[in-house]
Amino acid sequence: MGHYNNCAVIGTYRFPNSLVASDIFLDTLKHALAKTIDRHPELCYGIHHRSGEEPAHLYRIPELKWDDIVEVEEDLVENGDPILEKAASRIHDRRFTDQYNRPAWTLSVLKYQSQGDSNLFRVDIIFAGHHGVADGGSCLAFQKTIQAYLYQDSAGQEQDRVSRWPYAVPDTASSPILLEDKMPLKPFLDLPVVAKVADTILDPWTANPPTVLNKDSLHTQVASLTLPFAQVTDVLAYCRQRGITLTGLLHGLILIYLSKALPQAQTFRGSTPISLRAFTGTSTDEIVNHISSIYHDWKPEHISLLRRSSEKSSEENEAISIIAQSFQDEVRAEMKAIPIRGPEAVFIARILENPASIDEMCLAAEKSAKRSTTYEVSNVGLLKASELNGDVGGQVVRLERAMFTQSAMMTGCPLNCSVVSVAHGPLAITLTWLEGVVDDAIVYGLRDFLSRRLSTATPEKA
Repeated sequence: MGHYNNCAVIGTYRFPNSLVASDIFLDTLKHALAKTIDRHPELCYGIHHRSGEEPAHLYRIPELKWDDIVEVEEDLVENGDPILEKAASRIHDRRFTDQYNRPAWTLSVLKYQSQGDSNLFRVDIIFAGHHGVADGGSCLAFQKTIQAYLYQDSAGQEQDRVSRWPYAVPDTASSPILLEDKMPLKPFLDLPVVAKVADTILDPWTANPPTVLNKDSLHTQVASLTLPFAQVTDVLAYCRQRGITLTGLLHGLILIYLSKALPQAQTFRGSTPISLRAFTGTSTDEIVNHISSIYHDWKPEHISLLRRSSEKSSEENEAISIIAQSFQDEVRAEMKAIPIRGPEAVFIARILENPASIDEMCLAAEKSAKRSTTYEVSNVGLLKASELNGDVGGQVVRLERAMFTQSAMMTGCPLNCSVVSVAHGPLAITLTWLEGVVDDAIVYGLRDFLSRRLSTATPEKA
């Protein structure tokens, strides 16, 4: 889509040791993935942009080959998340090519050794979808589906375990539901320049300008943090007590950090993706790309207030409340405006766009010597894992955590903050940025700051 390559949701699972043998493990994974594709036939399509006289289109691939879409690394040693972060970085750097033979998604699986006397071993499943047909909620839907089949498989509910790879795509496989088929959208080149660049008179800090000399050499950096469920409970109670949302709180905390880490900046510009599924009538269980974005031009006086306030002071709390409430008001106003204003309220390019126009957009952005925004906060919400009735013990595959990551933007905001949580489980926050655009020390400093501030965000006692 010009700005993005792909987005991903990662499921961290605990598999029982009864599935540790390589052949049994792969058989279980192959069966679950085939069932997932049965449930989501849109995974059988590639994307082809307009070329010469040939119009842009989706192409149903006759046969999906395991080695074309799945990469498995085994016998890894578990030691936190460095291996996972590097794998996510690699998958975001890939380009979707050969779309007549390979679909618009890929899967990377990391299998770790059992630890000590544990009867479980860790598996990370990274699903990355082309942002043209899959938004963050879609990647979450994929994990929800494959988790259910892995759980059923390991609990002995699935009897048909015959491998179906290569996967023969039926003629009846339905294509992805495109946003432009549900809402009237203007072609990207028809949007005014101000909408494409999304510039602002406040002159926000937006890191180093775009350079698109070689798109294949762009590298996404990944840093993450995980809050355990007990801390998540405290943070949500803290937000409820103040009448704000978690996303609004994150906007406030990010602005506190940036205002002090970059004292020369007059202000910053944020963005938040918003789901359009309520307007397209599409379930959250479907794999689609039905999103738009809203932009937040933070007033310099609010940034100055954050900059001069001391940590956890009443002044800082007031500034956070102003930011979080402003965020909520802007989102509500935008959601109310979309049905009234129609396509003008939807800031998004058509999905199947001419690659030449994307190149033109990149070149225009590079000439502008400024990126559109400072950062983005994208919260895809909650992943509820499947559970079976009755006590099945520890011999089932269980989802332990989810993580949401995005490719760094070529021409858009230089810093992405992506959020997802698991029901009755941890919340993961992932920061992604383009190598060389933002100083690594600033991003790692932000990660540590968010970890510290969220771990101490507790509600006041009555």
